[in-house]
Amino acid sequence: MTNQINLSVLSSAKSITAKCEIHGIDYQKHDFFGRGYHGICPECAKEADQIKFDAEQKAIKASNDAKLNELRSERIKSSGLPARFAWKTFSDYVPTTPDQEHALAVVSGYAKNTEKLKRGRGMIITGTVGVGKTHLAASIINEIIKPDNSVNAIYVTFSDMIRHIRSAWRDRSVDEQSLINKYSSASMLIIDEIGVQFGSDSEMVQMFEVMNKRYGEMLPTVLISNLQMDELCKLLGDRIIDRMREDDGIAVLMDWESNRSAS
Repeated sequence: MTNQINLSVLSSAKSITAKCEIHGIDYQKHDFFGRGYHGICPECAKEADQIKFDAEQKAIKASNDAKLNELRSERIKSSGLPARFAWKTFSDYVPTTPDQEHALAVVSGYAKNTEKLKRGRGMIITGTVGVGKTHLAASIINEIIKPDNSVNAIYVTFSDMIRHIRSAWRDRSVDEQSLINKYSSASMLIIDEIGVQFGSDSEMVQMFEVMNKRYGEMLPTVLISNLQMDELCKLLGDRIIDRMREDDGIAVLMDWESNRSAS
């Protein structure tokens, strides 16, 4: 059976005037069915609606932020950073000497100067084993990849990059140029361990092709090596070094003893 509402009951509802203790305004309360007077201050109603709306917006923002942070994490994971360094940041790097403080200031300043990075400003970091070069490199990636941007970065050793590009020589289903483009088009490219093995002429040709494309597209590159600066310049050659100097390119020398404790 369908319930029917007697409209005469509604039309004869009793009303009283109440005063809101919060806002001090009068409003009407109604008793439609003899079950007591009910009503709410219109200002209280507006505030309740606003609180509900704000809570909904906060939940939406939290959900969106979580998705963006998840995407950021995926970009960092796919950068190629070793697991040990994947989440290293500048705040994790604790300098204990003035030289270390200087290196931290220079590298962090480089990563945070987005205008210079947009013009392709490069950086070379040299130093012996265990002085924190990879930590600072990882910090660069964690600094520039943010939840609200689409920046991607690649961290790769020199030998791994060359080996990857040359894999096209063995597998005809892989295009060598597409592999070169992978490294030449990344928002940030960090090449580590340059000079660990002797760079042949053919390797330097491939290295130059990557660097030259990045130079033309004004994409920043960071080169890391255990070699002394003069040795690195000799290995890479004038054409690559000249491109790294463009747009106020930076060189950082980390020549103190290893930070790694003896095992």
